[in-house]
Amino acid sequence: MLKYHVAVCDDEKADLDGIVQSVQRYDAQGCFDIETYMDGNELLSELQMQKKSFDLLLLDIEMPSNGFQLAQSLIQMEKHPLVVF
Repeated sequence: MLKYHVAVCDDEKADLDGIVQSVQRYDAQGCFDIETYMDGNELLSELQMQKKSFDLLLLDIEMPSNGFQLAQSLIQMEKHPLVVF
């Protein structure tokens, strides 16, 4: 079965959990491998060190190192996952 690697990044734990639950409800076939981050810098670091790659990023806009900045960094790194804010 094809797996999609999804990262969810939000600095608010309740929002992070809610987003993950929403994705899991949608994922009846178990196709999503979801990882969570509460810090955009942590996610960026893992991507820069090529420890991780993701097909989809669900990013918070209002957090330190906000989602827009993170997306710009990914473009500069020539990494192009689908990004949803």
